[in-house]
Order: sequence, then C-alpha cells, then structure tokens
Amino acid sequence: MGSSHHHHHHSQGSMTPQSMQSTLDRFIPYKGWKLYFSEVYSDSSPLIEKIQAFEKFFTRHIDLYDKDEIERKGSILVDFKELTEGGEVTNLIPDIATELRDAPEKTLACMGLAIHQVLTKDLERHAAELQAQEGLSNDGETMVNVPHIHARVYNYEPLTQLKNVRANYYGKYIALRGTVVRVSNIKPLCTKMAFLCAACGEIQSFPLPDGKYSLPTKCPVPVCRGRSFTALRSSPLTVTMDWQSIKIQELMSDDQREAGRIPRTIECELVHDLVDSCVPGDTVTITGIVKVSNAEEGSRNKNDKCMFLLYIEANSISNSKGQKTKSSEDG
Repeated sequence: MGSSHHHHHHSQGSMTPQSMQSTLDRFIPYKGWKLYFSEVYSDSSPLIEKIQAFEKFFTRHIDLYDKDEIERKGSILVDFKELTEGGEVTNLIPDIATELRDAPEKTLACMGLAIHQVLTKDLERHAAELQAQEGLSNDGETMVNVPHIHARVYNYEPLTQLKNVRANYYGKYIALRGTVVRVSNIKPLCTKMAFLCAACGEIQSFPLPDGKYSLPTKCPVPVCRGRSFTALRSSPLTVTMDWQSIKIQELMSDDQREAGRIPRTIECELVHDLVDSCVPGDTVTITGIVKVSNAEEGSRNKNDKCMFLLYIEANSISNSKGQKTKSSEDG
C-alpha cells in the first residue's frame, strides 16, 4: 500500500527538481521550513530564536541519537527533563514548559525544524568531506534531503488525571496514564492532495484538514482562472499517513471502584510511527494535544450539532510493556 508512489518516475527531467523543491527550499537558511510552517520564512520571525535554542540542544546531544534511525522512523524522542534542565534551552526560552503546554503545535514544530536543520548540516558536512577525499571540486552544493522529523516528547510532567480533562484543557499539551481498552484498525489518512489545474497544468498541494476530501476553489497561478482540477493520488505532493484511534481508560484505585464510579475514557489519535505501538491491556503514558471533535457521528440525537468530544492527538507513547521502561516506571 505505502510503496505505490515509488513506481511513478517521470521521464521529463523537469519533474524531479520541481517536486523536491516543493518541500525543501534551498534558498533560505532553513531548507525544511516549509515542512513545518505555513507562514513564509523571514529572518525576523519570532520563531527563529526558539528554533536556535533547540538547535543548540540537539547539537549538544547529537551523539546520543541514532541519526539513521531518526530518518527512517521520521521521529526523534526528546526527554522533557533533559530539555528543561541543561540550560541551552531554558537560557533562551525561560518559560519553555509553559510554551510547550500552551502552544504545543508551534513549539513542537520549532523542535522538529531544529533537529531537521542539525541533521541536514551534519549530512552536508559529511558529503563535503567525502567530496574532498575523492578530490572532487565542491562546486555543485550537495542537496541533502532530510524528511520531515516529528519531535516526540516523553517524561513530560505533570501527569493529568483523566477525570480532570475538561474544556479548559482544549489546545493544551498534557500527559495521561491509563489502560488501553480498544485499538482501531490502521487506516491510510490523506492530509494533502496534489491537484492538477485543467487550464494551465499547475500542480498544487492542497491541504485536507482531518482527511476530509475537498477540492481547491482556485488555481494558485495568479493569471490563471482555472476552476477545474484533477486529483493526482500518486504525486510526491500527495501526503498519506497511517492513522489509528485508541481508547484509554483511567487507572482507578480500589476505593474509587468501591464507590461505584464509572471509569473515564478518552480517545487518542495516533499517526505515523506511533500506530501499532500498543494493544488492549497495555498501561501507557500518552502525551499529546487536547483536541475537540464534532460528536454528531456517534450521538443518538442528530440535533446536537454543538456537542463536542475531547480527544488527544498523541505526540508520544511510553508503553510499560515495551523497551522504553525507564520513561514509564518513574511515574
């Protein structure tokens, strides 16, 4: 299923640089900028000092990481305690814990772009050294293609009780411990679709929020009036990822059970390398962002259009049955 897009190699030479260029931008200091941020790069962006703080952190810790595995999995595990202790980050972002809690998407994107940058620089240095050894002139700069890397934070504190997760946690980053009571099948979720404009042939990568299929309304080329589009499912600009939903139930003490309270549960959405990381019965610590979904599909009354369900968009999972025991036993 996942490999289908590898077979379409286009013979027109113009194709490949164009499609690579669409995700990496070699003309700005952060080639991977577009993989993490929708806003246009600018030297004065307030995000840059955050990214630089994380770059310092990853550079200092780079020898602890298996770079090949990070690229293969597309994610890196970051210990929250190390992040808040070392000083590289806290000197530049004193309120890092608050920023992660209150603005998790931006903060994790800064972390992701920072590791992307550190790996890119590292690989470029190696490529240049190899060229020097071969006695090649380093005229054409080697294009190093590091994929999108997700920063996954573990050992995050404090733990939040599941019963306390209410509307005021919406958009916040939290850690929960619980028992996995259900896991769904793994499905492909398409988050960006490439569309071809019938009028001018321009290809745009169009975001599909939450995997809901929709068509672009206009062609990105300013002079083109094109209104008709064809989906290109096998284009490198079409982004599909593995998706899975799991249900977590709070851990209850015996006296709570005696009191007859029904245990709370919450849904968690897993994507990419987090899918398939737990089975029913596992005790897990999940960190992630509290999101809200429309309850209409599951609700008995079709008129509760304003009924919302909270769920967690998982950023990391520590499974006490797995290899990462150290991170889950501390709690």
